[in-house]
Amino acid sequence: MTCVQQNVGEALVTGYSTQLITKLRFSLLGLMLFIFVGVTTGTVMVITDDRKQEIVNAAKTMQSLAMVLSKEADSTLALADTVLSNLIKDLDLHRLDAFSDAQHIHKVLEHQHQIMQGGGEVPSFAHLFILGPDGSVVANSVTYPTPKLNAAERDFFVYHRDHPSYELHISQPDYSKITQERVIFLTKRLEDPSGTFLGIIGIHLKLRHFDHIYGSLELPPGGTVTIIRSDGWGVYRYPMAESFFKKSIQDHAGFRKMMGQRAGYLKTTKSPYDSTLRVAGFYASDKYPLLSIVTVTHDSILINWLQSAIQISIMVGVGVLFIIALAFFSYRQLGHLNYALELSSHDSLTKLRNRRAFDDRIGEEWRRAIRGAYPVSLLFVDVDFFKLYNDEYGHRTGDKCLIKIAQAMEKDFVRAGEFVARYGGEEFVVLLPNTDLSGAEKSAMHLLKAVQGLQIEHKQSSVSAYVTVSIGIASLVPVQNMNKDDLVEMADSALYAAKHAGRNQCAVYTDTD
Repeated sequence: MTCVQQNVGEALVTGYSTQLITKLRFSLLGLMLFIFVGVTTGTVMVITDDRKQEIVNAAKTMQSLAMVLSKEADSTLALADTVLSNLIKDLDLHRLDAFSDAQHIHKVLEHQHQIMQGGGEVPSFAHLFILGPDGSVVANSVTYPTPKLNAAERDFFVYHRDHPSYELHISQPDYSKITQERVIFLTKRLEDPSGTFLGIIGIHLKLRHFDHIYGSLELPPGGTVTIIRSDGWGVYRYPMAESFFKKSIQDHAGFRKMMGQRAGYLKTTKSPYDSTLRVAGFYASDKYPLLSIVTVTHDSILINWLQSAIQISIMVGVGVLFIIALAFFSYRQLGHLNYALELSSHDSLTKLRNRRAFDDRIGEEWRRAIRGAYPVSLLFVDVDFFKLYNDEYGHRTGDKCLIKIAQAMEKDFVRAGEFVARYGGEEFVVLLPNTDLSGAEKSAMHLLKAVQGLQIEHKQSSVSAYVTVSIGIASLVPVQNMNKDDLVEMADSALYAAKHAGRNQCAVYTDTD
């Protein structure tokens, strides 16, 4: 009998190929999961960061716009403040008897009104007026004689009557009793040198002034521009909303934060008027008790971000699907390759490992035994008179006989490391790592009885009425200068001795074999 010897490289590839492919398949699944999680996480982070940056950019833009609008409002109010202060001085309104010449006051106010109208398409100011200490109209820039009207109930009049201050007061929008136009009343207190309240002087600031300026900003849908007094009451809002003027937001957390910071932005704040989530830029006036706020809704500024996020998600999704498809294809192909390798290492008839797998396995166990200095035993098994069995019963029945013997061997050798293979034809091998000669002999005797116990009829056998086997036994502790083929040849020699001695028995290799 001859033994086919493979080179070490081929043995290693064959021996570990199925294990490596199995590990590679699981590694591929792990890599696929890692890529999916990594790409998904990275994409979410990028999209989230883009969203945050979109909001911050919008907020900074709103802050810059609020500052510009605040400065513009300051200049308009400063003009009114200057005009009113000059009129107080020119008309000497620190004396109550100065109110007696209503016609003269009317002419002065009318002249000043004409000057302030200028040549602009949209005049910012309406008429000027003076009220006496009881709220009655002393004079105005529109009519003479002065209509008998009283404004003692107006908030701005009450404010000046009760607050001895020379500062310009800015009212909420209200309707003029003379022109019936909704305006903002800009007023100053009049008093004599002793501080006695003499009345007020004021000018109407048209809402159209702000409508013209703020309407040209082209804010996104839902965008607003608001001017709020420091006491939380609204002075102006674009676009106009009546609810804006009906309550003070002095206690609103966002408003308090704005007044505390004076200038800046809020990336997220809930509107106290419509509960909409907004981005707000704000700027508090250095001269007047006003806070200018420009806001846009989250939805309006995130439209472009959402479109970009969808595009990125689609592109990344397509890429991930492609990678998953490629990985799945590779996984399937590796599975097919692994199955093919499994087939190449198994006997198609008995389903036992084949000779190639045996050669790989004995090489592995041989190297382990050298490192561990423990014995390796081998049983070489041959079915007695099998050619005669085939001649008597036919090859298909012979195949069934081999299958039954293979199944009996698999049941008999179940300990870890024990390896059963079909060597070729009617020959089988059993590799017993870490098993000495005594243990190998016991295993061989047990196998002899197991095959006999199958009671497969064999009329042409000269040793038994049933199918039997002969077994050659070899055992040694391998060292570096020995070859695994030595153990195979020893077991083969022992098998020859068992057959020569009469078959249906075991034989142990001796140096004389």
